[in-house]
Amino acid sequence: DKCRSMQFTIRVVLAAKRFAKRILEKRKTMQQLKATSLIE
Repeated sequence: DKCRSMQFTIRVVLAAKRFAKRILEKRKTMQQLKATSLIE
């Protein structure tokens, strides 16, 4: 049971990291879009 909870925790952490990465990428794209719209 302990091993199973460890696997669950690891899965949650990995999912959270992936989620954060996606948010950061989205934020970066938004900033780039704003920058390009300002240039035009």
